[in-house]
Amino acid sequence: MIQINTCDITDMVMAVDGTEVSAVLGLTKAHDNAEPAGEITYKLTASLAGSDLLVSGKAYVDLKAECASCLDEFPYHLEAKEVCHLYPSALGKIIDVTNDIREDLLLGLPLVFRCVPKCKGLCPQCGGNLNRKECTCKTVSKAGKEKASPDKESPWSALDGLKF
Repeated sequence: MIQINTCDITDMVMAVDGTEVSAVLGLTKAHDNAEPAGEITYKLTASLAGSDLLVSGKAYVDLKAECASCLDEFPYHLEAKEVCHLYPSALGKIIDVTNDIREDLLLGLPLVFRCVPKCKGLCPQCGGNLNRKECTCKTVSKAGKEKASPDKESPWSALDGLKF
């Protein structure tokens, strides 16, 4: 837990640096396509403005993410660069900022993880990763003509004869 005791703040500013277990993020690869690969690191400053507590700084964590296009696992650096929270009437209290830091990090998650911006994904015929090698499956051009390629039968080719 990231807690700040406002009684410990001297000279109006206090550095709050450290790490927190990444389990507080609640990320799982099964549901979010990413899981933490280390601890959350935070570098914050806490200052008093009258009886209010102002917490600012940054927090970051490294993740193991799965690309939505090619399904490869890759490292992803998640960072909340502009953490800024105001806690009113905090003088003389211990304030837990863990949930706010968690939310700042989660808001930085992309909607879809991509290993590289121009990931080519998987071949719809054979499932091969198009980032690693050019696929040699039979493909149909936009004009509807089948392109010549080696005889590599797709397990889905039996469905081509079905009519709706």
